[in-house]
Amino acid sequence: MKKLLILLTFAAGMALPAQAQDKENEGIRFFHGTWDEALQEAREQGKMLFVDIWASWCGPCKRMAATTFMEKEAGDYFNAHFVNYKLLTDPEDKAERKQARELAQKYHANFLPTLVWVDGDGNLLHFATGYHEVAELIAEAKRAQDPARRVGTILQRWADGDRSLEAGMAYFSAFPDASAEFDAFYLGLPPEQQCDTNLQVKMLFGIDLDTASAVPAYIASHWEEQYAKAPRPDWWADILKRALEDRLGAAGSPAAFERIATEWRGYGLPFTEEIIDKVLCLDDFAQKDYDAAYAKLAAMMEKYKDGNLLFVNAVLYTLFDQLSAGTLPEGAARPVLKEYAEQYVATLRKESASYANQTRMLACVVCGEKAEAERYAEEAIRLLPDDDMKQETIEYIHYLLSPLE
Repeated sequence: MKKLLILLTFAAGMALPAQAQDKENEGIRFFHGTWDEALQEAREQGKMLFVDIWASWCGPCKRMAATTFMEKEAGDYFNAHFVNYKLLTDPEDKAERKQARELAQKYHANFLPTLVWVDGDGNLLHFATGYHEVAELIAEAKRAQDPARRVGTILQRWADGDRSLEAGMAYFSAFPDASAEFDAFYLGLPPEQQCDTNLQVKMLFGIDLDTASAVPAYIASHWEEQYAKAPRPDWWADILKRALEDRLGAAGSPAAFERIATEWRGYGLPFTEEIIDKVLCLDDFAQKDYDAAYAKLAAMMEKYKDGNLLFVNAVLYTLFDQLSAGTLPEGAARPVLKEYAEQYVATLRKESASYANQTRMLACVVCGEKAEAERYAEEAIRLLPDDDMKQETIEYIHYLLSPLE
């Protein structure tokens, strides 16, 4: 009986590769060869080339490869309409890596995965970013096949002077660093489009506004009548907080700092003083004036005790950077940081349990308490949701522990 079980187990194990191969054959079939060979294949078949731009460290990339790309519905559509190609941005071969990164830059792969459709000569027709379910991926593929709707056409409209919301979203997805152009575009939109949620997300995560941008001041000065009543006002507040912090941090002199602070106080926003205090406190930590820094931090803990105390995390990361660089003096990370970390995590929601333990872990790391840090790290990993970011988060937790090794 034992021998039979062993044989059955062995047979099942032998069957798995064949089953996996059958599943792969149902999904999208990717061309194996060089970039130039893939373009040649697309020309010969008279099809677009679909390109999955990905990296070995990218969780959503690997998740899509293991799920969406393996589905029969995706395979039926993509194998019939496109030549399909995977472009790995971090191969081991240096020459291949150089070419891959040049292509990723050419096709605006600012986020991964980036999905690109090009013609046989390599001209960009359409692109999309992020993880896609099968229905979403096929919808993007159909958009790529529609000359009136694909991104390449919309980018041409922008080049021809179209400053509509649709044209701007396409353009700034491709060129997120075009801050000066964004000002003119955004201020020219009608108010209802200025509050568009998709544009708001792009401003939070995909557009780099420099400290000279006029957009944050515009939002701040129109807060009550326009943005406080818009969808997700907390996200608009996050945009303004980041802009104010960046401006204060780049002030360059006490007089310039005070001018910026006075201007923003005039907008009457509820978070202005907190950001001003945070920047002053972090600056003392950065300058290693620890007595002044801890005095400011203690005052902030009392002053903002009814808020979310997120500035505690910023302090911990400032000290972590000094510890990692070997410039943190002995005794600069004081035990009170663990108390402040506990006060901060007490303001978090229950679903943030893993993040709470990561914060506790970070406080222990900067205080040099290895055993406690490792215990919180284990608990943080145990409580992680089983999603496409899990492995990346685990690796990041291990990175935070690295100064104690």
